[in-house]
Amino acid sequence: MVRVGKFEIVLNKEDAVYYAGDVVDGVIHLQMKEEQTCRGVRVRFTGECHTNVKDHEGDSADDEYEVYFDNIITVFGNEKGEGQLAGENTYLQPGSHEYPFSYKLPHQNLPSSFEFGKQSVRYYIKSYIDIHNGTDKAAKKFFTVIKPLDLNSNQDWLKPHHSDESKMFPNMCCGGSKMNIWAEVPRIGYLPGESILIRGAIQNKTRRPIKETKAILYQQIQYRTKKKSDTTFRAIAVLEKQKNVSTWDNDVLRIPSCVPSELDGCSLIDVRYILRVLVNPSPTSSDIAVTFEITIGTEPPRQTPTVTSPEMVHLGFPLESTPPEPVPLPAYSHRSFVDCVFGQVTPMDIRDPDPDSSRFAPKYCFYNFS
Repeated sequence: MVRVGKFEIVLNKEDAVYYAGDVVDGVIHLQMKEEQTCRGVRVRFTGECHTNVKDHEGDSADDEYEVYFDNIITVFGNEKGEGQLAGENTYLQPGSHEYPFSYKLPHQNLPSSFEFGKQSVRYYIKSYIDIHNGTDKAAKKFFTVIKPLDLNSNQDWLKPHHSDESKMFPNMCCGGSKMNIWAEVPRIGYLPGESILIRGAIQNKTRRPIKETKAILYQQIQYRTKKKSDTTFRAIAVLEKQKNVSTWDNDVLRIPSCVPSELDGCSLIDVRYILRVLVNPSPTSSDIAVTFEITIGTEPPRQTPTVTSPEMVHLGFPLESTPPEPVPLPAYSHRSFVDCVFGQVTPMDIRDPDPDSSRFAPKYCFYNFS
């Protein structure tokens, strides 16, 4: 049995956030309680995607992996394979040891780190004592990789968008009456930390009271294996209005720390964002909603988006607020890296018989505004 007092991986970069082509460096801290025969101390660098998709009955599930890199370096002892082939071992002496390491991430199209249940894009370092005919003792450290997404790469993301929807409700005296909803956003490309300004109106020609009105920003996750696929939605931001309120006048929905859209570079998981502005009339449970696909990027726009236009007038909606003024870009004063809005998870690897108990949350670009 390997008697280890301390086995820890410490990265030199405190926030542990990297981009493709960056150098990941740090130190392995190892404290041995007694002498240990081994082949060496290895450091393994892995980047991979894992998906797990159940069938509709939930009886079985398929797993799929996509590997971006998987490399091993030796920081002490024989290079991997040499000791086994030559029959040679080395000895770890009692006491404290420090082993610096350095690894350059590939320049290839590495997708951003992502965690959702059993679906993940994950990057980690695993250091282990390579023991012949024994159980390796290991330590693991997760880190974040971010794939940049520049909002200037698509000018449509910086233009205003509007949408409307209506629904007919039956009544006793005549054929029915209609409820309409209209909404507009100044653009559809944003950064975490920014706020979406929502304008809109509800035209209620029915006798039904409005039970609730809200705006919800959803993260849409599509994940797949070779034979199966599934889609899940989870809310990342919600803005609720008071009952029977019929207008939205630049109401603010703030975007939290979240992974950039698309998850470019990953063929097994796709991430999109859907803004849903809805009204729920009473007593029905069926709401009326308009939707916008929102793009979450990492690099801010360089020019002021086009001013919105009071489209509600053209569509016949009464607008109590004044026509909108040009919406200037906020001052992108400070960018930091903040834990994902969903918090820490305990990453599990079905191929590893010993679950790693460390907690981890991917960090994403987050902008504070002056």
